[in-house]
Amino acid sequence: MKKVIKKLLHSKHLLFASGLIFTAFSVSGTELKNGDRIALLGNTFIEREGTTGYIETALLLSHPELDLTFRNFGWSGDTVKGASRGYFKPEEGYSLMLKDVAKSKPTVILLNYGANAAWNGEKGINEFREGLSKLLNDLKERTRARF
Repeated sequence: MKKVIKKLLHSKHLLFASGLIFTAFSVSGTELKNGDRIALLGNTFIEREGTTGYIETALLLSHPELDLTFRNFGWSGDTVKGASRGYFKPEEGYSLMLKDVAKSKPTVILLNYGANAAWNGEKGINEFREGLSKLLNDLKERTRARF
């Protein structure tokens, strides 16, 4: 077990993920509590977390005293409007995303969006901000989770 933890701590990806998480929680002021159910929501970065487990591992190693559970809602190429989740009906992606996240009853939601929106350049900033604000409000209303 010690060898596994030692290898994880030397992983540059785990260190990067740990830094992102520390920054995200420091900025939001969110503190994790025993029994928290953490929903990871976002695009490809979060979806790949299902394969690598860096974020989950970083949070578990930094809070060994807490019983934390995780649910990954990452979707490649997704946007704050849930466009990639709608399969053949992109307009349904947003409501599908909200329904799926709410069903898991998270107490904390960690969001990762913006990488795809960055390709729209400066002209897409306002649309992204509005979409993100709507997503945050809708998730708060449906889940009462902390961010």
